[in-house]
Amino acid sequence: MFQSHLSAKAYKSWPPPTDIGRLVMRNTLPFPTFLIGVRHGQCAEGVPMALGDIMTARIVTVEMDDRLEVVKEIFDTVNFHHLLVLDENKKLGGIVSDRDLLRALSPYVGSAAETARDLATLNKRVHQIMTRHPITLRPESGISEAVNLLLTHGISCIPIVDDKLKPVGIVSWRDLLKSLATS
Repeated sequence: MFQSHLSAKAYKSWPPPTDIGRLVMRNTLPFPTFLIGVRHGQCAEGVPMALGDIMTARIVTVEMDDRLEVVKEIFDTVNFHHLLVLDENKKLGGIVSDRDLLRALSPYVGSAAETARDLATLNKRVHQIMTRHPITLRPESGISEAVNLLLTHGISCIPIVDDKLKPVGIVSWRDLLKSLATS
């Protein structure tokens, strides 16, 4: 069974915060600065917003030896696109996206044409399809750093970890857009 900071069922019933804060772009300095009021704390004018202010802190994790059947069940149950993978020390070992899962599974799973061979793809393990050594940031990292990493590496999310590489949240491109759109 998967280890989670929040079970898939509980995550589905938990609505994401809609009042992340107000963001006003200022163009008085050579780099973007923000005037922000967020639920997690107040940032002063001219101070770039930290990822800890906009990250999704309620994360669901799986372990490296979990079967893809568990991953499929989680993705089918809740509305998010990435799972963090923990190693035996509960440190971040990788990340699995819904696209990784789709590439690994037979397209006939769950259809009338499904065969035993198609079902066997559900027995693969998470470590066989995950992205190892994902790019990570700390909660105090700035939004511009996250945007640069997303664009440079062509990724869609960044796990947020503490000093011991234990996951504390995740930031996706959607989180970044929400922080800009909230007014």
